[in-house]
Formats: sequence, C-alpha cells, structure tokens
Amino acid sequence: MRRLIVFFLIVVAVLVTMALTVPDREKHVQAIDRVIAYVVKDLMPDIEAVGDSYEFIGMAYATKSVSDKVQGMLTVKQQRLWSVGKIEYQGRQIPVSLGIFGHAFTIPKKLATKVFSNFVKDYFGIGTAPSSNTKPSSGSKPDSGSAPDAATPPSGSKPASEPATSVSI
Repeated sequence: MRRLIVFFLIVVAVLVTMALTVPDREKHVQAIDRVIAYVVKDLMPDIEAVGDSYEFIGMAYATKSVSDKVQGMLTVKQQRLWSVGKIEYQGRQIPVSLGIFGHAFTIPKKLATKVFSNFVKDYFGIGTAPSSNTKPSSGSKPDSGSAPDAATPPSGSKPASEPATSVSI
C-alpha cells in the first residue's frame, strides 16, 4: 500500500512539473530556427563556417528569410502537459516540434531536411538546379530507361519522396 501511495505521488509530481513547464511559442521558434540553419547550410554545401564573407552573409540572409517565412506559418497548440508546433505546407499541417518539460524537441535532422528543403526550394529557389521540366529535343534520349516524369511530380502535387504524410510525433 505504501509503494502505491509513493508511486501515485511521483506520478502527480511529474504531471504537475509537466503542466508548469510547457514551453511557449518562442521555445518552438528557437528550436525550429536551429533546424532551418542546418537545412539551409545543407542546401548550400560550398559554404564553410569561416569561408568567404559574401557567402556567409548570403547564408545568414537565406536562413533569416526562411526562418521568417516559417515562423509566419508556425502554429503552436498548447495542451495542458505539452505543446506541438506545426507548419502548414501545401494544405497540410506538418508537426515539426514537440514541447515538453520546458524544451521544444524538433523532428530529426534528416526528416527536417526532407520537409524543409522542399519548402525552401518552393518558396525561395535555394538549392534548385536549372529547370528540368523542359522536354528533351527530338534527337536526345531520356535517361537510361526511367520515365521522364517519375522523379519530377507535376507542380502543385506532393513529391513522392516527401514524408510529410508519415511525419508523426
């Protein structure tokens, strides 16, 4: 009986701590900014940490621009014990952060790279190659046996490699 009471008190203490330490929107913004900086740096691989000053300024500007755009799309739902940060992208709500015990945890960096790189490419054109939507000339052949539209989805549709529907926290 005594163990049950101690267990109950511990559970109550944890729940009260969770309720008192639910992170606010600012914590989610800070966590997502760190992930966005990682994604932008990943999309601009030629930039080194102490490289050319123009490249560094360009990366800082791109990171700030992407961050401002994402912050405008970010909604944070406050629950009693936790909070969830979501961005609306292509008509879907994608969870990108979970706040608990005063800290906002973000989605893994590989998944964030997939989600945010599509966003960055769509909105800012960062990391995009020259347009491949042009049809090959009559004398040229398509790439070795692959369908020309298999890798490039039509505009406005969800890319096949985007895991947004499987993102869950």
